[in-house]
Amino acid sequence: MAAPIKQGIDYFPLDTDLDQDDKLGMIIGEYGEKGERLWIKMLAWTYKNEGYYFEWREDVQLRFLRRYNYCGFSMSFIQEVVPRFIRWGLFDKTVFDAFQILTSERIQKTWLDATRKRIGRQINQKFWLNGVNDASEAEETKEKASFTDKRKEKKGKEIKEKEIVIGADAPKHPPKAIETFQKRETDFYNSIAEYKSLYPKELLRAFYDYWREPNKSNSKMRFELERTWKLDLRLQKWANNDFNTKNTQNGTSGFQNNRGNSVKRPHDTSKMEPGKRSPL
Repeated sequence: MAAPIKQGIDYFPLDTDLDQDDKLGMIIGEYGEKGERLWIKMLAWTYKNEGYYFEWREDVQLRFLRRYNYCGFSMSFIQEVVPRFIRWGLFDKTVFDAFQILTSERIQKTWLDATRKRIGRQINQKFWLNGVNDASEAEETKEKASFTDKRKEKKGKEIKEKEIVIGADAPKHPPKAIETFQKRETDFYNSIAEYKSLYPKELLRAFYDYWREPNKSNSKMRFELERTWKLDLRLQKWANNDFNTKNTQNGTSGFQNNRGNSVKRPHDTSKMEPGKRSPL
């Protein structure tokens, strides 16, 4: 069997200038420190048990008296002072007259704030005061708006972190690019064009044509599928393997790749690809 849901709270705030409260001041003026002490004990009983209300039945009065008899309270004293609490507004008169329940807006707001994150929190609407309903709904609306803003901020941050531009140094496993395939293709072309002062144009074009070949889904180029990629080192290896020379040994008129297979002479891709390109 599931454990009963806790209604009470373990502690509650007490103002340092409690004796300056006008409502409580009436009690202190009439009953002195003993009246003030009774009020504090009734708050403690309320918050510990039901949380936001105090059912003023005879058996509850007896249990309360037994619990705090060390404070010097008597049943006649309690029964005399509690109506004064109601008269001066420390407890709500309307709810007491209807249900014999001791509560107030301040008590309910304090409990509501202390249990806001509690799962399974229960509220008896018969005892709940209208002013607290308005404050509760406003606070919950504010919390929901704050939660939504935080989610939007987190989502925007995640998208920003995913934005990349594929260039000379592609990551090991490039994430899905926000930019189009054509844009990444143009960036790759331009990154190769930066080396035109170091290598022949035909070598660079052949290099580009080989490594820009798309996969079956047309989502990634050949170079993006590599586990590691360093453009300058790849170009050095390409040039050292003499890819820019004709394969005169087998009588073909193309270029060789690193497996010795013939690759068709590249055409001028700068005229075919979208976007602005540096000419090769």
